[in-house]
Amino acid sequence: MKSVQISWPVRGRLDNFLSIMGERLKAASLQRPTAPSIYDLEAFESLVQLSAPDVCVTLPPSSAFLQSFNGRSRSYSELRQITHNELGRLSPLQPESCICIANAPKSNSVSIDLLHVRRQTMERLREKADTLGIHHLFLASDTAPGRLFEAPETSRLKSRDRLLFACASMALLLSSVFVLSNMESHLESVLMKNQAREASLRQDLLERRSAERETGTLGELAQRTPEKLTAGARLSQLSNYAAATPPTAIWTSMKLDGRQARISGVGPEAASILSALAERFPDSQIRFAESVSDMSDGRQSFVIEISGPDE
Repeated sequence: MKSVQISWPVRGRLDNFLSIMGERLKAASLQRPTAPSIYDLEAFESLVQLSAPDVCVTLPPSSAFLQSFNGRSRSYSELRQITHNELGRLSPLQPESCICIANAPKSNSVSIDLLHVRRQTMERLREKADTLGIHHLFLASDTAPGRLFEAPETSRLKSRDRLLFACASMALLLSSVFVLSNMESHLESVLMKNQAREASLRQDLLERRSAERETGTLGELAQRTPEKLTAGARLSQLSNYAAATPPTAIWTSMKLDGRQARISGVGPEAASILSALAERFPDSQIRFAESVSDMSDGRQSFVIEISGPDE
């Protein structure tokens, strides 16, 4: 004997969990459920146009039969199994001629409402709902219009929507985690680069300050005139001048005045003495301060003036 087909508002444990979470989210958001428009079977089949997306059709006893079943159990899956086992005994209609729609109880300790609907009536309702573009179709018995049952197609659509919403939420969550992890990695990379750049800038600053200190010291030494030099430095300067003078020349006098040196002496060729000093001190200005005089012994008397930076 063929068993009666059962349509449950939720399909399996996952769908039941998603349904419970959806109800809690609606309650938390204070979203009020929209009441469907109610029509009897004859008025619904005569409709040509419908503006409301949710509709409830009340069925006469000739098309549907309402029944309550006390199915106390410890779990929702066990309750469904008990109902399925007892349905052949509970249904007043032939199994092949009807579809049974069940309402999920709010808890495991209450009865289940069962609506037995003829297959021919269900097929007409499905075709009419597709024609009118109804989103959610609910069914009820004329004897109890307040007890609404989701049509099997509506239950399938809601189950699909819950699963799609859960998949989209999971994908959004995973993408958010992925973006945050990439952002964290990027920020760490930027931080490391900034730290390395900061260390490089600090090292460059230290090197610049060290160079400035060294340059400042050398600059102070370079700006010192002969009067500011120590006795040892002045002696070293005179020694440099003497070393640059050809050995055949003889100094008769030497005078340091600021940045200038005035050397008087005699030698075989005054021009060669001037050239030797100019070659030794290329950054200084070296010239004859007075005219060269020829002496009776063949030598020349000269006075050379040196101006400029010290060696």
